[in-house]
Amino acid sequence: MRTLRSERGEEQAVAARRTESADAREIDALLGPPAGSVFGRVNVIHLLERANLAVTLAGEGGEVVGHASFLDHPIGGLVDPAHWEPYMQRHFQAGTLTPLNTLFLHLFVAQPGFAPDSVREILRAVFHAVPELHFICLLSPHLHPLDPVLEEVFEPLQTHQDAPPCVALISYRHQYCPRLHVRQGREEDHDELLHIVSEQSTELEEILGGYSLATLLEEQDPQHQTAVCESGGAAVGFMSVSADVELEVLDQSFDLSAFGGLYRPSPDPHPAPLPDNPTEPAADQGGGVEDGGGEDGQQGAPEASSLQPNVFCVQMFVMDKEHETRSLDFLPYVFKLFPDRDLCVIAVPRLAPEGPLLQGFQRVPPRPGCTPHQELYLFHRTGLLRSFLVRRAVGADRAAVCDLVAGVTGHRSLLDDLDMFLQARRDPEGVPLEALVAQVEGQVVGVVILRDEEDVEFLRAHYGVESFVYFSQHAAREHGRLRHLRLLPLFQHLTPHLLRDVLRLAHKTCLYLRTYPPLHPAQQMLRAEGCVHDCMVPLAPRRQVVYPLGELGHNAPSWRIMQQQEAFAVRFLSRKLTLEPKVVLNTRVVVVGASLTALAFLEVLALCPHLRFTSLTLVSPHGFPDNRIHGDAHFLSTSCPPSRCSDSALLAVRSVVAVVTGRMVALQRAEKWVVLSGGGRVPYDHLIIATGLQHQVPCPTGAPLGGPQTDDLQTDDLQTDDLQSPQTEDPQSPQTEDPQSPQTGDLQPGDLQPGDLKTPEPGDPESPQTGDPQIPKTPQNGNPQSPKTPQTEDPQSPQDGDPQTPQSGDPQTPQTRDPQTPQTGDPQPLPGGPPPNLLTLTDQRDCDAARDLVCLELLETGGNAVVYGGGLDLYTCVETLLALGVPGSRVHLVLAPPGPAPAPCCFGDPEVGRAVDGALRGAGVPVHRDCVLARMDTDGGSGRITSLSFSTRGAPLHLPCGVLFNFSGEGVDRDVFRSVHGASLVFDGRLVVDAHNFLTADPAVRAAGPLTKFSRRYRAERWAHACYSSREVGRALAAAMLALLDPTVEPPTGRPDPDHLIPEYSLPRVRAGRLPGGFHYLHVSKPSPLPPVQPPPSALPLFQPPPPPQQGAAVVTGSVDEGNYFRIHLDRHQKVDALTCLSLEPLPLSNYLCLYGRHQLLLNQLLARSQDGPTPDLYRFFREPWSLALFHDRFPDLEQEIQQGLESLPLTDEDPTTVTELIRQLAAGRPDLRGGDPALFLRERFARSHARAALRTSALNYLSFNRSQLPGYMPRGPL
Repeated sequence: MRTLRSERGEEQAVAARRTESADAREIDALLGPPAGSVFGRVNVIHLLERANLAVTLAGEGGEVVGHASFLDHPIGGLVDPAHWEPYMQRHFQAGTLTPLNTLFLHLFVAQPGFAPDSVREILRAVFHAVPELHFICLLSPHLHPLDPVLEEVFEPLQTHQDAPPCVALISYRHQYCPRLHVRQGREEDHDELLHIVSEQSTELEEILGGYSLATLLEEQDPQHQTAVCESGGAAVGFMSVSADVELEVLDQSFDLSAFGGLYRPSPDPHPAPLPDNPTEPAADQGGGVEDGGGEDGQQGAPEASSLQPNVFCVQMFVMDKEHETRSLDFLPYVFKLFPDRDLCVIAVPRLAPEGPLLQGFQRVPPRPGCTPHQELYLFHRTGLLRSFLVRRAVGADRAAVCDLVAGVTGHRSLLDDLDMFLQARRDPEGVPLEALVAQVEGQVVGVVILRDEEDVEFLRAHYGVESFVYFSQHAAREHGRLRHLRLLPLFQHLTPHLLRDVLRLAHKTCLYLRTYPPLHPAQQMLRAEGCVHDCMVPLAPRRQVVYPLGELGHNAPSWRIMQQQEAFAVRFLSRKLTLEPKVVLNTRVVVVGASLTALAFLEVLALCPHLRFTSLTLVSPHGFPDNRIHGDAHFLSTSCPPSRCSDSALLAVRSVVAVVTGRMVALQRAEKWVVLSGGGRVPYDHLIIATGLQHQVPCPTGAPLGGPQTDDLQTDDLQTDDLQSPQTEDPQSPQTEDPQSPQTGDLQPGDLQPGDLKTPEPGDPESPQTGDPQIPKTPQNGNPQSPKTPQTEDPQSPQDGDPQTPQSGDPQTPQTRDPQTPQTGDPQPLPGGPPPNLLTLTDQRDCDAARDLVCLELLETGGNAVVYGGGLDLYTCVETLLALGVPGSRVHLVLAPPGPAPAPCCFGDPEVGRAVDGALRGAGVPVHRDCVLARMDTDGGSGRITSLSFSTRGAPLHLPCGVLFNFSGEGVDRDVFRSVHGASLVFDGRLVVDAHNFLTADPAVRAAGPLTKFSRRYRAERWAHACYSSREVGRALAAAMLALLDPTVEPPTGRPDPDHLIPEYSLPRVRAGRLPGGFHYLHVSKPSPLPPVQPPPSALPLFQPPPPPQQGAAVVTGSVDEGNYFRIHLDRHQKVDALTCLSLEPLPLSNYLCLYGRHQLLLNQLLARSQDGPTPDLYRFFREPWSLALFHDRFPDLEQEIQQGLESLPLTDEDPTTVTELIRQLAAGRPDLRGGDPALFLRERFARSHARAALRTSALNYLSFNRSQLPGYMPRGPL
C-alpha cells in the first residue's frame, strides 16, 4: 500500500486495484460539478462496462478513495471511435499516438482533499500495469474550466490551425514510470547487483549452473555480452546474453518449425537499423516481415549445415521487483548487440512464474513426447516495432490473405467469408460480417473475420456470460461472434491488442468464440489460433430448467432461449477484459482416470477465468470420454444424467487438456513419471489419481458342482421383493464413478495373463516386502483383497474386517491357509485372458461395442445373454437387451450373493424392487439368485464362452452362453494397485489420503473418489469419498490444488484439520437409469456412511435392539403399478433428504435434483397439503408454474442473499437485534415472552422489521433479473 497526503495534511493508506462493479455506488457518490464540467454526464455502470481499464484506489477499509476509467478512444461526440487516429493526426501534433500506445481518460473522481495525490498514483499504476502504454490523453468536447488537479498532471496537446474547439491534454510515461537507461555491464556493477541476485538466488540456482555474476561481468566478448539497466543512476537490473546457442538440443525438445529452426535462410549482411525509440515506427527496411515457415503456411527448417544461426539467448536475467514492469526495456539494447540475429530465446524453470519480461515473449511448445525440464520463450526483432496497424479489409488484401492462410485448417471457409464481406458485407443468411487485417510495415500478418451474434439471449440463458458483464448495458448489435483469426506466430504476443482493436473498429463490446466437437462440420469451418483462446475467458455452462410447455402456454420462455442447438463451448471477451492478463501456470498436472471425480477436477481448472494452464494432461485407456448416449445403448445406470450442460463443460475441458490414451502400470515417484502400458512415460509435477472402482473380470472358483454350495451364501432365503445387490451398489453405500465416464483400469481383452493372478513367490523382484500390502489370490469378482498387514497409522484399527476393505471372497474363509497353495473354491485365473464375449462395461464406448455385438451376433445366432453380478447396472442392462429385441427367455439374470456387510435394496425403495421383479416376470426373464461362478467353458478355437456353471444353494446351475455381461463386485484395478503398491504409497484396502488436501504419502501425488479412503487417524472408518457426490469431491480437490498453484490466492495457514475432522459435503448422491418394464428411475439421497460389516453368527448377542426408527415424514403419491410412483422423504427439520421416482414417462432430472435440501415450505407447503387432504400428484404438482423459480440455477444465490439479510439487518432503527439473533434468543428462552407463543411473537416482529422489506426486494429483483427465463411470474412491463 502507498500513502496519500491530503491538502490539509491528512494521510490515507491506499492500494491500487482494478475497479469492480460493486464500486459503482461509491464512485457515483464522488461525482460532482468539477467532474461533470470535464467529462459530462456519466453513467458509472455504463462506463465501467466499456472501459478497457478502470483503476480504483481503495483505503484500508475497502472504501473508494479515487477512481479513473480509461478507454481506447476519446470521449464520445468528437469523433467515431474507429477513426480517432487520423482525426488526431489531422488536428493535433500527434504523429506518435497509436492505438497500441495510447489510452484516453474518461473519468476521474476522488475524495475531497486527496485528488492531487490520487490522480498521480492512478497514472503511475496504469503506466506500470500496461508496459506498451506511453501516452494518456484527455480529449473532451466540454469547454468548461478544467479542474486544477488535472491541469497539474496533463500538458496541452499541440494543435494545428484547424483544430476543433475541445479540451486536448496529454500525459507522458516518463513523468511517472520512465524508460530505464540500459548500458553495458561493468565489473564495478557487481556489488550493486549482488543484493538483487541474492533475493532471487533460489530461483536462479537452476539457471546459473556453474556461472556466477562476477564471471559473467568479467568474461565478456562479442559472443557473450551483459547489460545493466539504471534508474536514478542506480543499477536495478541485469541481463546476460550469448550468441552461443545449442540449436540441436533445442530442436530435439521444442517445435521450432514455425521459426525456421532458429536459422537464417538467407543471411543479410546489411540489416536495417533498429529505431532507438520502439514507440516510433522504423524506417523502410527494404523488405517484408520474415515468416519463419512451418505448418502455418511457412517453410520448414532447412539443413542446419547450410545456414547460419539466427538466435541469441538470455543466460541470466534479474530485475528489482519495483522496476520489473520495465523489463522489456532491455530488448532494444540487446538486439543491437547482435545485429545479425533476429530471434532471442530464454529458457526458464518450468515452475517459475511468468513475469513481465516473459509476457512479451511467446512460449514455444515442446515436441510431442518430449518433456524438457525448462520452458522456452522466444521474441522476434520485429516485435520491437510499433507499426502494428489493424484496419478494415479491402479487395486488394485478398491475395495477401490467401498467402497468409494457405494450407491451414478452414482456409477455404475463411476465404469464402472474406469474399462475402467484400461483396455484400453480409453472409448468406443476411447477418452482417466484419473483416479486418493486421499490418506490419505494409505487410499483412493477420486477418480476423467476425459476424454479429444473433443468439445473444440463448448465450445469456445457457452460459455464465453475466458473471463478466451487465447485459442491460450492451446493445444487441454490440455482440459479435469470432469466426476466423489467423496471425503469424512472430506476432501472436500482440493478440490482446489485435482483439482490442477489433472490438473498437467493429463497434463491438462483447466477442464470443464457439468450440464444437473436433469432427463437427461447424468446427471444421472455423480457424482460430490457440493464442486467441489464451486471451479469452471460458464461460461455464448453466444448468437449465426443464419447462412444462403444455402447462405454461404463453408464459413459456422465448423460442430464442428454448431452441435446440448442438452442444458447444464458448469463450468470451469484453472491452474491460482486454487489458486484464492471465496468470500463466506451466506446472504439469497429470490426471489418471476419466472418472466423474477427475472430470469435475479438470472442469474447475479449465473454467478458471484468470488462470491459463499450459500443461494439463488426462491419462485414460479410452481417451477423452464421450458423455452422449448413442441411440439405444443404455446399458449402464448413471450418477450424472447426460445433458447439454455437461456436454458443453466437457468440450471446454477438452479444448485445454491434452489426452494420452493408455493405462498406468507403474509410478516412478523419484523421477515423477507415470509409466503407461505401451511403454510410454508421462512426466508430472502434480499427479491426480482418480480412477474410481471398476467391475472386476470374474474368475471361476473351480468348486465341485456335485452338491450345494453354501459357504458363500447367506442363511436366509431372499423374498420376491427383496432384490439384493452387493454392498457397493446400494445408494446409501459406496458407488462407483459414473459408468458412462471411462475408468482407467478397466480390464480389456488380453490384459489379464495367466501369471497375473498368482501370488508372487518369495524372492521375486515384484514380491512385496514385509509390511507392504500384498496382492493375494483374486476372489470371484477379481477384486484384490486387502493385505493382512496394511500400512496404517493406528495399530489398533481393524484389519481384514475393516468396512473400507470389502472382501469379495468367502467371509468365513480362515486366514491361516498357505497363500501359495490353491484351495478348492478359490477363484482361478482365466487362461489366455478374458474371452471375447465376456463384456465388462465401464463407459459409453464399451456400451456401443456391446450394442454392436448384440445386434450383429447375438440376435443372429440365438444364444443366451447372461447378466451376472449385482447392483443397479444389472437391471438397466436387462432393459436395454429387451429393448434391442432379445427375447426375455434368452436373457438370464444371475444375481451374486450379497457381500459381508448387510446391503439394503439396491433401488433405495422396496416398492421399486417389487415393480422391477414383476416386470422381469412379465417379460419372461429367468432370475437366478445367490449364484457363484464356478466354471466357464470355452471354445478351444475362438476362446469364446460356450457355457457357464454356478454354485447355488441347491443344485448347480448350468447355462449355455452367447454373451456374458459382467457386473460382479467392484474393486481397485489391478494395474492401479500395482502402481500404487510399487511406489510405496499407503494402501489400506483403498488408497489412503488426507481428508482435506487429498494427499497420499507423496506430497506430489493426490487421489480422490471411490478409489480412496481416509487415514485411520480420523477415526471415521465408515466414511470415505465413495459416500459422497463424486462431482463435489472433484471440485473440492480442485479447490485444494488452486490454493497451492494460484498465486492470487493466499495460501492456507496452519493445519486444516486440527481436530482430525473429515470435511462435510452437501450435494446428494444420485442414481438414475432405465429399468425393466420401461420405467424411468431416479433416486436421490443424502450422503450416508458405509454399512457396518456383519459379524459372524457366533459373535451375535442373544438380544439385538431393533434399529432406530427413521425420523421425519414421507410424502408418497401414485403407485408403481400405474407407473407414476413419487416418494419424497423429509428429515426432522422438514427438509428433503431423499426422493425416489419411478415413471413410465421421461423424468425432468435436473428439476427434481433441485428439490434436495429444500424446506417443505419452499415446496408450496407440501407437508401441510399432504396432511390436510388428498396429496396432489407430485409429478403434476412440480409441473405447475410456481415451481420453476425453485429449479432456476440462480435460486441458491437468492437463498444466500436472504440469509445474509437475516443475519445482518436490524429489526428496526431502534432495535439493532437481527432476526437470526432473535431466533437464538427465543430458542434460549427469552424472559419477556412470559409463556407466549414464540412462533407468533417472531412473526409479529418480523412483519415490522427491515429484513422483511429486504427479503421482498431481493425476491422481486431475482424475478426481474431472470425475467427472460421466468416470464410467468410478473407482467412484461416495468415494475
